[in-house]
Amino acid sequence: MSSKISVTIIARSVAAALACILLLTGGALAGATKAQVKDTLTLRTGPGMRYDQTSTLPVGAALDVQRCMALWCLVTHKSQQGWAARDHLSFGKYPRGFMSGPKMAHVLRGSGKVCFFTGTKFTGASICSTTGTVMPDLALYGYDNAFQSVKIEGEVSVHACRDFYFGSWCETIAADQPVLNRYLRRGLSSYRVW
Repeated sequence: MSSKISVTIIARSVAAALACILLLTGGALAGATKAQVKDTLTLRTGPGMRYDQTSTLPVGAALDVQRCMALWCLVTHKSQQGWAARDHLSFGKYPRGFMSGPKMAHVLRGSGKVCFFTGTKFTGASICSTTGTVMPDLALYGYDNAFQSVKIEGEVSVHACRDFYFGSWCETIAADQPVLNRYLRRGLSSYRVW
């Protein structure tokens, strides 16, 4: 059996497994980030042009983004799930262009530190950072999607995002949160302390 046929069989098996999960969860997976289609979008069975096309979505279609990697995102639209080219998605309220997610008011506050905890109410393992710290990919430190609460000490704020390199949904936090909001709780992948 050639390696191209093996990859196709594996990709279709993964797509079938994802479809079963989608059906069992009623089409809505917890913690998904919202996005819009900004250009006509082709869904594929895997993250790349070499994977088979499964469907096409129109401009403005609402999507749930499960996870992004470099140039591709795993998305769900109604009963359809597949991989979409990231440059065809808008993470803002309306389709506005590449990486046009919500505009955050970054408040430069001063000195202090921000501590993220793996447990709610400031419990469990933690990472603390001071003003100026930039953590673009928590997976490199073994803490991707691990945190559930944040404590702010002093005059700082933190710009926290669901995906690495500040992609997807982000929030600026300037006060303690014993439980992170539903988009960041066990979904935080990057942050910057101001």
